[in-house]
Amino acid sequence: MYQRFNIPDNLSKGMKVNGTVKQIKPYGAFIELDDGTSGLLYIEDMSVSRIKSPYDRFEIGQNVDVLVKDIDKEKNRISFIYTSTSCPYCMFSL
Repeated sequence: MYQRFNIPDNLSKGMKVNGTVKQIKPYGAFIELDDGTSGLLYIEDMSVSRIKSPYDRFEIGQNVDVLVKDIDKEKNRISFIYTSTSCPYCMFSL
C-alpha cells in the first residue's frame, strides 16, 4: 500500500496543507502531501453535515486543502480535517 515515511518536523497540528487524494475507502480518504507524506481524512472530518460516502465528496487525484488534525509519531500516522469543515471557532478544538 503506502511506503513508510518519517513525519516531517515542520508539520504541526492545526497547519493548513495541500495534498492529493490517493485512495478512497468507506471510512475516509488517504491524502498525500507534496513531500510524499500521507495521512487519513476520516469520513467524519469531511463535512459538518453527515455524508453517506467519501466517494460522494472526493475523487482520486483531486487536489484538496486540509488541516492537520493530529500527528501520532509513535504510530507514524497523520489525520486531517477538510478545510471546508473548519471555521474560526472550530480551530480551538484542534
